[in-house]
Amino acid sequence: MQTSYLFISSYKQRITALDRILSSPQQQNGNHGPVEYRKLVQRFRQFLAEEDKFWTKLVLRFRRSFALDEAQPALVKLGLVLDGDSPAEGRNHNQFPSETVSVVPLPEQREGRLNILSKALVCLGDIARYREVYNDGGGRSRIGHDDAPRRGRGRRGAPPGGLDLVRPRNYTKARSCYEQAKLLVATDGNPSHQLAILASYEKDQFMSLVHYYFALCVKQPYETAADNMGTIMHKALEQWKARSKEDNLASEPPIAKIRIDIFKDKMVVLHGLWRLGLQKMDSLTKRESSAIYQEFKALLSERHLPEEFIPQILVTSQGALYTHRMLSAPVNKKSKDTSPTLDPSIVETRILNHLLLLHRALLEVGLQEIGSVDTVDMDLAQRITAPFRRTLGALRMSMKWLRANIKYLIEHTSEETTAFWRVLTDFIEILGSAFPADQLPELTSALEEDREMEGFLPLRGLFARRQGTVSAVGEHPNVVHLMRIGDILKDAQLVAEFENSPFKLSLPLADASGVFPHCNQVRDDETMTETTDDVVAEAFGHLNEEDFDDDEEEQVLYPSGLPSFPSPRQG
Repeated sequence: MQTSYLFISSYKQRITALDRILSSPQQQNGNHGPVEYRKLVQRFRQFLAEEDKFWTKLVLRFRRSFALDEAQPALVKLGLVLDGDSPAEGRNHNQFPSETVSVVPLPEQREGRLNILSKALVCLGDIARYREVYNDGGGRSRIGHDDAPRRGRGRRGAPPGGLDLVRPRNYTKARSCYEQAKLLVATDGNPSHQLAILASYEKDQFMSLVHYYFALCVKQPYETAADNMGTIMHKALEQWKARSKEDNLASEPPIAKIRIDIFKDKMVVLHGLWRLGLQKMDSLTKRESSAIYQEFKALLSERHLPEEFIPQILVTSQGALYTHRMLSAPVNKKSKDTSPTLDPSIVETRILNHLLLLHRALLEVGLQEIGSVDTVDMDLAQRITAPFRRTLGALRMSMKWLRANIKYLIEHTSEETTAFWRVLTDFIEILGSAFPADQLPELTSALEEDREMEGFLPLRGLFARRQGTVSAVGEHPNVVHLMRIGDILKDAQLVAEFENSPFKLSLPLADASGVFPHCNQVRDDETMTETTDDVVAEAFGHLNEEDFDDDEEEQVLYPSGLPSFPSPRQG
């Protein structure tokens, strides 16, 4: 792999240098420069095509040689193999030696083998990405230049006006490779970092932010993501300053799509303000946080936010708090402002308060939706309104974060946390009343959010592990929604039972037997086994990041019978 990336780096440097010459006003070499440029790009793309074939064959051989059956669905998804085990490719152009009997790795070696396979999928994704980046066909401009319609040459079928329409770049294959690599080894931050790069190509700063936090909040963080995330935030702040005057002139409320885009931009700006941590911007930071909370709540109630987007909002703020607490504060190289900065503990408080506001928005929308339904003689599934249904995955994620960080919240008592506990109490009591725990289906399978959030350290592995767990695919959607509600109630009871928990319930959520139904979640500690005695592993050594150890002891809550609950807080 080192050899592949060395060649790729060399080609990129030569192409960039030649592009600078072609863009220079002093360039007076006729057609020699452009011809040389096209030939160099063509050679590079031929090299990438050969590398793609080689790494595809290596991935397939590696999976078979070590009987890594858990990787088979990823390879089928990528189209590298058919539903069976036969390769989708044809002949063996790379002349691999004949195969021997598969060697099943020892349990302590298996995770290392999967890690290698994941990195190979990242390499395939990089190759696919570069093949698309350096493809200037379809009216595209050279790499490093914005794509714009070019004047055609009188070809048959050309659009009126003589301009070629620009075909957008397609990063589907690269994205699929990165996503499957992430699912295969959720503890590695490299695939998420590459997904952030793709989002930056598409000028989606918010999704870049989401993926960068994923890249940092895992056991093997990709530490380059911290600097790249700083670059994204700096750009967002500069753009925000430039358009502030224009926004003040706007009179009519924007349509839903534009509202969402503005909301996403404000989220990135807020994270940039936290990163700056300037005293003179503290008041502005708090105002922006409050405005985002109000808009988030409104967008949830009006069903404007895509369902998959809601958990991503939580990821950014949970990731921001985690990285601020656990990782060393990054040096802000982009900012030239020498104004006094806030104490890191104050910035931490600002992030925590904002995260609680986001959670409150979910709870308050839930309170509103459940309260709007007449539950008498109504089927359980019919009690789930459309806005409430869209928030269930994020609500479940919110309760997992609460369980994972209950000790931290108890130690940080404030007016904001008190208000949060009050809203949570009201929500859980009305939820438990509308959806009795003993009538809810058992959660026995991994749901979509379990899969997406696996390895995300702010949640400390409290979502269901995929290993040995049946997927919920095939279950009726209403059953899945009720499973989520049951899991939310179970987590609420566990939080209430925690020692010195400020969250108390007036009535138990369990059934008449005194035990919450299905409260049998067991969490295995996530460990990373490194294999350095393998030749193939050494080839990937330059990509390995230092293992990330969480200094704080993990708190896992288990039910221990039902305590007597005092009356809920009034007011």
